[in-house]
Amino acid sequence: MALLRRCRVNAALTIQLFSQLFHFINMWSFNKVVTSPTSPHPQQPHGVCYCTRTWGLRLKSKLAQLEAWAERQGLELAADCHLARIIQAAHLLQVLSRRAAPKYNADDLATLSSTCFKLNSLQLRSLLSKYQPTPDEPRLPHELIENVVR
Repeated sequence: MALLRRCRVNAALTIQLFSQLFHFINMWSFNKVVTSPTSPHPQQPHGVCYCTRTWGLRLKSKLAQLEAWAERQGLELAADCHLARIIQAAHLLQVLSRRAAPKYNADDLATLSSTCFKLNSLQLRSLLSKYQPTPDEPRLPHELIENVVR
């Protein structure tokens, strides 16, 4: 960014460059999370499942750092626009453990769905289906997944 400013690159071009970069980060990281294996296969002993609360927390922390940097550079609108999907996916993974109570009510489902407005139904289904709870959490019931997706 300092080099772009020193060379007096047009601000609109700078915004377009970083918008593309934020879009790529969003696309790559979201695809990595959604396509991660749910459990390691014998042929893939190092396969990592990213659909966990721990990875949601890590991802949210790193994205917050990126958002803070973008805000300091005056790129907060581009970051908000292009990183929204992965930020919402990370938030969803983080809060699922709080929602994994034995009983679910309509308010919980509505709140969960409203925080993920950038995620379409297929993306929500994939994230919720692949979610790996910690040993002390119950698994997400299929009915819950279908209600949230609906």
